[in-house]
Amino acid sequence: MTTLKTLSGLAAGEEITVTARATDADSVTWTGRAVLNADDKGVVDLDHAEPKTGTYRGADGMGLFWSMTPAKGDSGKSWFRTNDPQEATSYQVRFTVQAGGHTIAERQLTRTWAISGVHRKELTVAHDKLRGELFLPPSHGPRRAPVLLLGGSEGGLGSPLTATLLASRGHPVLALCYFGCQGRPKNLAAISLEYLATAARLVRDQPQADAQRLVVIGGSRGSEAAQLMAQYYPDLVRDAVVYMPSAASGNVRLVVTCRPVAAPGGTGRSE
Repeated sequence: MTTLKTLSGLAAGEEITVTARATDADSVTWTGRAVLNADDKGVVDLDHAEPKTGTYRGADGMGLFWSMTPAKGDSGKSWFRTNDPQEATSYQVRFTVQAGGHTIAERQLTRTWAISGVHRKELTVAHDKLRGELFLPPSHGPRRAPVLLLGGSEGGLGSPLTATLLASRGHPVLALCYFGCQGRPKNLAAISLEYLATAARLVRDQPQADAQRLVVIGGSRGSEAAQLMAQYYPDLVRDAVVYMPSAASGNVRLVVTCRPVAAPGGTGRSE
């Protein structure tokens, strides 16, 4: 018998090979593989079994997914490209289990990016003072942390796949363009943090949002923006999540706009 992560009915110590295969949007086949031995009860639990050989090391129930390598091209310079959720909301992963040169089990899994009811709305600078895409979960369900999603030095909008997946889990998400798109600066230079704060307030104020739990997620150069938002807007930002942060974090390209305020005696100063 086989479930997604557990195989039973094997002989004690029997060697099996588990293979996962999926095809990306470029029609490239990706494969993950693990050679394992059943325990003394004839069971292989992928959460706890350590492969003898394969595409990943150590016990990891998700190893067959993240360790997949492409059938062609340099795996170090390739990535599994999926369609935009508006084109395809899921993809298939097929598992096969072999023992003694024979296939003894097969199973197909559907990995879903978007559930029914997720609403996607385009925001423009001309109409909304922002350039981005708002992803809203179905109206039913508990309020969850709103998310401001920031891309990196490539510019443009943040990942629609990430935004759709989060919205499918109940989180209102704004994938924001802060440079490199219509209505915004062409290059990453002197970008105002107030612009990001305006976007954060917009997603925070959505009906499905828990306004006290705003999260800013930034990757690469966007990690700098996420950290600065948490620093300068602690009453607005609850958490910052960063990944692939820049090694040159001191070379910041975002600024807080200085503004004159009245000082005692009527003398103007800046803060």
